[in-house]
Amino acid sequence: MLIASLGIVEVLVLLVVFAVLALLTETERFGWASVAVAGSVALAQWMHWADIWGFLKANVLVSALYLGGYVVAGVVWSFVKWFSFLMRFRDVLKEVKVHGSDHYGARTYRGVSLERKPAAAESKGKITAWMIFWPFSVVGTVLNDPVKRLFTFLFGRFKHLYQRMADRVFKDVDFGGEGRAKIKGDFSRVDED
Repeated sequence: MLIASLGIVEVLVLLVVFAVLALLTETERFGWASVAVAGSVALAQWMHWADIWGFLKANVLVSALYLGGYVVAGVVWSFVKWFSFLMRFRDVLKEVKVHGSDHYGARTYRGVSLERKPAAAESKGKITAWMIFWPFSVVGTVLNDPVKRLFTFLFGRFKHLYQRMADRVFKDVDFGGEGRAKIKGDFSRVDED
């Protein structure tokens, strides 16, 4: 039997580990994800939560089929994730071109230059990691992308209100061409607390 009877503590630990792995893969910290997977497997084996080595020895054919299915699922996911990455890259590039500057503070998106089309060969590490960590990447993407899209949509709907607030607060300040703010009006009398 691969997994022993797990109690609530063990299940909670596994859920936390899964969530951490999803976060690490979604933020592209693949080195830490590798360490976390290795540590989790070692912990599960050491705590006797799973008899991984015993299962592999006793079920060589089934293990090979599981591994083959895992690899196929990882390859399929890598195409889905690469397409998603390319679409988001294009959206960021369009936004940069429209606004004339990169609001992210850099000329890259997730480590890829916005100056040219993304090359799969240059993203080999990223794509390979998506294959390897696909279960965690799927969960991270499903939870993260819709949330980002929702809040980006909401910001787009309300940005004029935010700007009106800023315009009202700074209506008496002139941000002229000299790069320094100049206050309009008489502020010789300052309210004290």
